[in-house]
Amino acid sequence: MNWIFRYKWLMVVGVVLLLAWAGYYYYWTIRHVESEQILIKTRQSDTKESLSPPVELSAEYDPSLNVAVFRVMEVEPVGGKVMLKYLWPNERAGEDISTVIFCPTWGSKIFDQGSNIPRYVTNATLLGVMAETPPERLLLQGRCADTDCSMINQDCQLTITQGVRNEE
Repeated sequence: MNWIFRYKWLMVVGVVLLLAWAGYYYYWTIRHVESEQILIKTRQSDTKESLSPPVELSAEYDPSLNVAVFRVMEVEPVGGKVMLKYLWPNERAGEDISTVIFCPTWGSKIFDQGSNIPRYVTNATLLGVMAETPPERLLLQGRCADTDCSMINQDCQLTITQGVRNEE
């Protein structure tokens, strides 16, 4: 009768270990399946997004939502009025516009030729540098306030190039 008592406890311990292993296996199997499903959904959504062209290259380009690149033609430092020529996006390349630059205080960046580190400047300093530098050396990037680009007021970045470049 003593041997039955011993085997009874051995069987209880065995059943507990078996249940613990089954719970562990079930938990990790479910978790693995869920993580695979999440990964598949993520890949599918990435694929759908990557199949459409970027907004900058599509017909719905909006300069108030995306940065445009301009060649500076003329500058009036007093009123902040500048004449620009679109370089990018390609659908507007060559188009001349007259606009006002009014970027946030210390929100403008200037990249001097050969420098990778920007200088953060005020709007007045930006316009002053633009007036002092020959226009053929200036590239301006920025987001417009509206679709007609009557004012550039965000993401202002002036790049001073080494010399004249032929954009056309």
